[in-house]
Amino acid sequence: MPLTYKISFDTKMLAKSLDKRLGLGSPGQYAASKIIFDGTRKYVPASNERVLETLAQAQSRPLMAYGQLIYPGPYARYLWHGFKMVDPITGAAGFLTPEGWRSRKGVSKVRTDVPLNFDTMQNPKAGPRWTERAKEDNYPEWVAELQRQADAGFPGRRG
Repeated sequence: MPLTYKISFDTKMLAKSLDKRLGLGSPGQYAASKIIFDGTRKYVPASNERVLETLAQAQSRPLMAYGQLIYPGPYARYLWHGFKMVDPITGAAGFLTPEGWRSRKGVSKVRTDVPLNFDTMQNPKAGPRWTERAKEDNYPEWVAELQRQADAGFPGRRG
């Protein structure tokens, strides 16, 4: 006579445990965001002062556990698209002030078909859409690093 077993699992506790380790606000989400941020650095356009990277790190760090990386301001938007952007009315990229190049207040620039030239002295792979290009080149390594950190219990998380 065959024996029949019925096995059932209550996956609510497993789901809760996984969410605590990997969901928004978790050490796993923080680790994933940090891996992506660090893996993207050599793709981010950089001046000698590394202003964009420094601002991005300062604004992103408190939000990494929530899956957010922030490259702030109109400057990042301009670089992200990789094309010259101009005032839609005047057609000017900006005007020179004692503080540097500025646009008319409250006006969002529009993209042209003129590509930007990126300096690759600081970052050899600098260019537009840096996180997307970094992912194309590094995704398997990022996944492997996240797995290593998960296996180690996500050590070294700093909030």
